[in-house]
Amino acid sequence: MARSDLLINLVKAGASGDTSSFRKVVDLLIAEERGKNHDILADRLAQATTPVKSNGHGYRFLHPSTPSLPNDLYYELVSKRTIEDLLLPDDVLIAVRELVEEQNRHDLLRS
Repeated sequence: MARSDLLINLVKAGASGDTSSFRKVVDLLIAEERGKNHDILADRLAQATTPVKSNGHGYRFLHPSTPSLPNDLYYELVSKRTIEDLLLPDDVLIAVRELVEEQNRHDLLRS
């Protein structure tokens, strides 16, 4: 298992959107795992950080605080109404609640 200080630095770099620090910490993790002869994990880490070329553009690390997209391309609105204010059939209401719960617990689903 990786050292806790590396994992903490990885999370800090990811949360702040600092891609250069993020990459450096991932490289340190890969080197540490290779040193322990955990080549499969090291290869999977290296593969996970390889840019994805689906449309000719590489993967870009995005974070809400990172000004990587112009502000006029998106905006967030906070709803004045709740789900309970909507008149929806029961099956749709259940599906919407499940979707909202999944989004609120995305970290658990990702793990």
